Parts: sequence; C-alpha cells; structure tokens
Amino acid sequence: MARTHSLLNKVWARLGVRVNPDTDNSAGADLLTIEGGHIDSQGPFSTHMNYEQYRVSALLNEVEKDGILEWSDLTNYGLGSFCKVGSLVYQSLSASNLNNVPASSPSKWKSVPLGSLPTNYVTVYDSISALQAAEGLVDGQTVFVSASGYSGLFVVDGADGATADDGFDVIVTADDKRVKRREPEKPITISGNTTLTIAHHRRTLRVIAESVLTISSAVPVGWRCELKRATPDQVAFTADGSDVLQSSVAGGNSISDEYGWAGLYKDADGIVSLIGQIDVVSL
Repeated sequence: MARTHSLLNKVWARLGVRVNPDTDNSAGADLLTIEGGHIDSQGPFSTHMNYEQYRVSALLNEVEKDGILEWSDLTNYGLGSFCKVGSLVYQSLSASNLNNVPASSPSKWKSVPLGSLPTNYVTVYDSISALQAAEGLVDGQTVFVSASGYSGLFVVDGADGATADDGFDVIVTADDKRVKRREPEKPITISGNTTLTIAHHRRTLRVIAESVLTISSAVPVGWRCELKRATPDQVAFTADGSDVLQSSVAGGNSISDEYGWAGLYKDADGIVSLIGQIDVVSL
C-alpha cells in the first residue's frame, strides 16, 4: 500500500515543544518514561509525546532517505551492524559496540564497499593490498587509500577492462574492478618564479622558462613533486623561511640540463630534499 504523501519525509513536532520524559523533573513528570510508558488511565504530557514522536519519526525519516542511519554514541551496535558518518559507511566488528567512533576505532569498525551503495559514498582502505582484496565496488565509486605513501583518492573505472594492476596508480580488485588514482592528466606548466604549495603535491611540473621555484615552508612532511626542465634557461630552487634544501650534490639548487628531471620531497620538518640531475647556480 502506498504511503500517504502528506506524511512522506515529515518529522513530527519538528517545530513543537519537546521535553525528554526521562530527564524532566517538573511536577507530575513521572507520568511517562521512555521504558515505562505512561501510567494507566493517565494522559501523558504533550511535550513528552512530542519528544518521543519526534525522535521516532526523525529516525524513520533518515532511514527513508538514506537507508542507513548516522552513527550515534548512544547506540550499542551489534556484530555486523551498519552506520554511516557523512558519506562513509561502516560495519561493526563487535557484538557490543558502544560509543566507539568509527573513524578512530579500527578494531571495532571497518569501512565497507557495498555494491548497492550510490557512487557518492566514499569507502576507505588502509593499504593498497586491502583495496586489491576488495569486492563489490561499483562503477564511478570513489575510494580513499590512507596508507603512508599511497594516500589519495581513486575512482572505479568500469569502462577499463584491460589496464593491469601496477600497485600505485591502477589497482585491480578481487572481482576484477579497475580502480584508478584521480590525478590530473596534464602536468602543471610553470613559466616564471613560483612558490610551490600544497596545490603542487604529487604533481608533475613542466618548467618552460627561466624560473626560481620556492618551496613554501607551509607544505607538510611527505609533500613531493617531480619537475622537468623544458627550457634552455636556468631552473633553480630555494627553500622558504628557515627550511633547508638538501641535495646529493653539495650546494645543489638547480636542474643541470635542458630536458633534465628533478624531484622534491619534504622528508622532515625544516628539510626539503632535492634529487635528480642537479647542479649548483648563483641566485
């Protein structure tokens, strides 16, 4: 039987006065409790009923819209139970799982890929091998890998049935889904003095004119990029603030030749490494 449209997605007493009966200390408030109901032959307070009907209809409304309820610190989840936090879906790993925040309780929760999930749901894996073992991802679904050195967004590409697993940019799951790193296809072109920021992280930079590239001290440890010198003119580097630029070549601060390559990597607070075809120039 079809639901009444006037009640569809409605929440009772959304604008009404609501009082939790179990915490109400006003006179006569013991007429109703959540577990005890109300005393026989006694009408419950309207504010109490508003509270209960609001709570129930709000939860039903959430299920009706999304199919899975938001995680609650008041719910004691059982083994295999589901919840969501924003666009992430989690499954309980414990038979008694109370007030354990999913994102920070890996022994209690796992992020799960479900074939029925819409593609705007993001699933999280803590390693490339965990993603390789995954099943049930759907075309267009976004995946996040949080492992050190691999972190980033991937997307399931259902149109690609040939690309092999390379352990980094293309991952093939246990049920043969191709998951590709979501990186811009084209390198960033640089044609003059530029400060390198978090926007350049894990990007390829193609330098086409004489440039001094300054690595911002604000980039985090683990920031990296690679560069091609696509110009006969000098391409040099300097570290921002008190950061130190280190190189395998003593005092190295530039790419030595046209068409040469170099890599930058912030491997500790205050230290940026420069590797590749390196030379020393005056700035």
